[in-house]
Amino acid sequence: MLRVSGYDGDDLESTSTAAGLPPTKTVENLPVPVTISDIHSFVNAEEKYECGVFSFTTVITVGIVKSAFEQEDTICHILGDPEDMDKVCRVVTYSGISDVEVEKTLFEGGMANICQLFTSNGISGLRVPNVLYGKDTLLFVVGILRSFSNDHGILSFHVRELVNESEFKAF
Repeated sequence: MLRVSGYDGDDLESTSTAAGLPPTKTVENLPVPVTISDIHSFVNAEEKYECGVFSFTTVITVGIVKSAFEQEDTICHILGDPEDMDKVCRVVTYSGISDVEVEKTLFEGGMANICQLFTSNGISGLRVPNVLYGKDTLLFVVGILRSFSNDHGILSFHVRELVNESEFKAF
């Protein structure tokens, strides 16, 4: 396996595949925009979104809350794809981590600049407090792909309500 460092500390990994196929390059800490339908279609068993010869572990998506619940230090939103509400994705947010720890982790992982693009007031607004959003709320999510009960989902870094219509159109 070949491992090189990319822009802003992001890692790029290359692993060999079956004979005749190009190696897969795994991109860490660079979130790729995906739809919830894409998660169903293009995420493999290794919890990576595959796009050509690249695979990504961190994603950005938009979805409509179908249901939500809170249990101890965990908030779970079940999001439907705005274009196909039959496609759903579980988004899990752990609230037991302090905002300082999250910001430190995001900075070290290269996510801070990405998250800042989607917040209105810079680093002070980087961490939106964990909120249990109601049904039919349109949410913006950044997180790592994970499997929950044999279904692909997202362990979130950042969840917020999407209130600006042009943000959704741009997505």
